[in-house]
Amino acid sequence: MGTAVQANFHVVESHQPSASSAVSSLVPQKCYNGGYPDAKNVLLRIGNGGAGQSGLVGAFADAFIQAMVESKFVAEPFKVEWYLGDTTQSLSYLAAGYIDVALTYNAAAEKAAVKSGDAVERELVFL
Repeated sequence: MGTAVQANFHVVESHQPSASSAVSSLVPQKCYNGGYPDAKNVLLRIGNGGAGQSGLVGAFADAFIQAMVESKFVAEPFKVEWYLGDTTQSLSYLAAGYIDVALTYNAAAEKAAVKSGDAVERELVFL
């Protein structure tokens, strides 16, 4: 019999200026365009490990881009970049302003990032 594994993933948001304006030597693992090949500007950068590797971040990113464009919330198609990193790396990227959002799974590290001011909010996204 298999054992069910439960992981609580949280989104931790930066209080820094948008990562799109931060200068970084980091290279995104993947870049998503929501099916709009002419998309130019990167409006969101996400740090995460397993959910990105499984394709879940890509599915979320493409759906988000499509919803934002179809609702006319944004004027033109845009890109979302995914940066590979475990919780510690993703929270470090967030603190440095390299990414806008970190999808993480370590409550103590997330709470410490909020307490230190490196992040502004911690929310449960999926479990």
